[in-house]
Amino acid sequence: MSENKHCTECKITTSTKFRSLKREKWREAERNDLIKETWMEGDIFCNICYMNFVENPLKRGLKKVKIMDKESVDEEIDEEAIGEVIEEEVSMKIDFTGVIKVMAKILYEREHLKKESPIYTFDEMRRLLQGIEPSLEDFFDQLYLVARPSK
Repeated sequence: MSENKHCTECKITTSTKFRSLKREKWREAERNDLIKETWMEGDIFCNICYMNFVENPLKRGLKKVKIMDKESVDEEIDEEAIGEVIEEEVSMKIDFTGVIKVMAKILYEREHLKKESPIYTFDEMRRLLQGIEPSLEDFFDQLYLVARPSK
């Protein structure tokens, strides 16, 4: 007659799969401080408890090591270089928002205050906006290059 198995942790006896914690898994769990005081090598766990208390924490432990390695690499990056990149990104955003603000003001004045008709072609809008605000030339050059399909 077969012996009834029961989980060391939750005491269930109806699990479809039981797993034993011994040998290499026991040592690995010990190294990672996962062993509870009431456990002994060779204890039997239902699959759910085994996964929750042993296998998943072991996998999460490996991920933590990877994160720590990434953090140590990040610390080695030159702080001055990061500052320069951040300043460059901020200045690009400020320029872009400034361009949008200027364009919105020009179009608002034209369409709502002067009651002129909307502009439907890119070339016409480009000529109008650059005529009023010459600093928009670089913006439109970049916009055109990005929007143009590559050949």
